[in-house]
Formats: sequence, structure tokens, C-alpha cells
Amino acid sequence: MILIIICNECNEEFNKRPSRINKENFCSPKCFNINKSKKTDVYTQCTECKKDIIKKSYDISKTNNVFCSQSCSNRFTSRGLTKEKARNWKGGHRSFFRNIIMNEMNIKKCENCNYDEYIEILEIHHIDHNHNNNDLKNLKVLCPNCHSIEHIVKYGSNKKKPK
Repeated sequence: MILIIICNECNEEFNKRPSRINKENFCSPKCFNINKSKKTDVYTQCTECKKDIIKKSYDISKTNNVFCSQSCSNRFTSRGLTKEKARNWKGGHRSFFRNIIMNEMNIKKCENCNYDEYIEILEIHHIDHNHNNNDLKNLKVLCPNCHSIEHIVKYGSNKKKPK
């Protein structure tokens, strides 16, 4: 047996089996999607630039902050994170980053094995394993292999050693 039903979106009549009748019935996937987008699309403003945007309701329910772009999100997130509020601020001077250490100290190779083929993969190792201690005496430039070995020596390996 087939019943004639009216589409909830376009009001066209269509045939449907009684076992397939729901609270809302649609004649096509297109009508279903149009109806769904009406329920989930919300007109709002970008928290950063105040531009009018359309967002999904489930994106807005996660947080009160909505953004029109990644750059607006980044600007909003980084606002106020200067000097003492910034994670990497160390007592009046910026912490040392990989490139600064490598350039200022003129270290362009692994300090353990002298690897220097691809210097962009070199990493900074904190000798005392304290990431807040950015004193140059506590920092070492290592290749990824030597850096892993340093951490295995300090913390041990999770893998069983062969007998």
C-alpha cells in the first residue's frame, strides 16, 4: 500500500509507504537538505571583525566565539598575549627559539653526531629536561635521532630489550 504525502519543504505531493512515514517527510534528498540547512544555519557576527556570517548552530553552541576566518580567530586568540601574558615570555626577554639559537650561536649541525645535511630538521634539546629553563648552557642542538636517544637515556625505553 502506498500513500500520497506532502513534502514538508516544497509542498509537492509524492508517494510513500506507510512504514516510511516520519514526523517530517521530503520528496527528495534536495528538499531534505534545504530543510536541514534552514534549521542549522544561524546568522551571526564574527567575534573579531563584526562581519555578518552564517554558521552552523552546532558550531556556535560549542563556544560563544565565532569567527569568519582563521586569521580572525588567530587575532582574537593572541590579543593580550604580549610580554608577561605570553607563554614564552621569560623575565623581560623573549625565550630562545630554534633559529635564534642556531644563528646566534652559529650551530648548524647536531652537537652529538655532527649531522648537517638538512639543518631544518635539527631540534633543540633541554639538557635538564626543564622546558622553562632556556639558558643557553641548558640548550643543545640535536638531530631527531640523537634527540630521541637523549630522552631514552633519561626516561628509558618502553620496548623490551632483546636478550
